[in-house]
Amino acid sequence: MASRENIPEISLTATEFRGRLKSAYQDKGVKAPRKIHNLGVFADGTRYLVEDGTRGISYYLVTDLFQGFPISKAAKSLTATANHLTTNATTTLTSSDAWIIAIAFVVTVVGTASTITVQDKVGTPKKLVNAAITTALNTTPTTVFPVQPLLMTSGIDIITAGTGAATIDIWITYLQ
Repeated sequence: MASRENIPEISLTATEFRGRLKSAYQDKGVKAPRKIHNLGVFADGTRYLVEDGTRGISYYLVTDLFQGFPISKAAKSLTATANHLTTNATTTLTSSDAWIIAIAFVVTVVGTASTITVQDKVGTPKKLVNAAITTALNTTPTTVFPVQPLLMTSGIDIITAGTGAATIDIWITYLQ
């Protein structure tokens, strides 16, 4: 068997890859589809695949597979935000429906009777982080990782309140 160094990598788009496998199976009389092994996924969605066929092994770098996250049958784009909050205020990240997938925040300077809230923008807001106390320093971020994306109707607000403002670094990743 040839070593990995002697087998060229084939770069294909997802459509080309599907077409190649379909034609190999349907047009060339292969009795069964070949085994495809996923060796990894890159951050941009590119897959590195190995085809284990009866006549040898082929390596593929398949691009353009990532087309957003499907929510309600529509692809949503990922938005990552980072905010450094030093005053009591309402910070609006978006004023449109959004699906939160992660929140992390750190209190870097304590406040007096201070809190942080992350909520949607509907009439009676749904609060994902509800008046979390920010009167103690964090050495590790407080995190929220829902099992599935959570709908924030009409947008996302970050509200800091209290007698004396805390300084808070907050990261929120959402789909829209």
